[in-house]
Amino acid sequence: MWSLPKGAIEDGEDEITGARREIREETGIDEDDLELVRFLATVARVDEDGRAWKKIMFFLFTTEHDAKLEPQDDKIHRALWTPRKEVADRLFYKEDRLFFETNITKALVRECALV
Repeated sequence: MWSLPKGAIEDGEDEITGARREIREETGIDEDDLELVRFLATVARVDEDGRAWKKIMFFLFTTEHDAKLEPQDDKIHRALWTPRKEVADRLFYKEDRLFFETNITKALVRECALV
């Protein structure tokens, strides 16, 4: 099940700090190697159990293209760089696919990390 890096904000974090931490945990990219480009949007979708709605804020970050992806979270088994034209087809959640197709495709210049 492929998705874009995301997760919950922890106590004491703002949204940007939480996004950086989640990217590090899910891809292994060091937080200092991430450059914030801009906030993209907020999306609401049903959680993995299908019981509750969750709000997801998406930010666009950039990093060195050849950054090696090594997830730090035991629940994440693999992360990969994916050409932008293939990302939407890989995303599991239909809301994520629609969001990617309408918001992120235009903003991306290179590949995207999926976890």
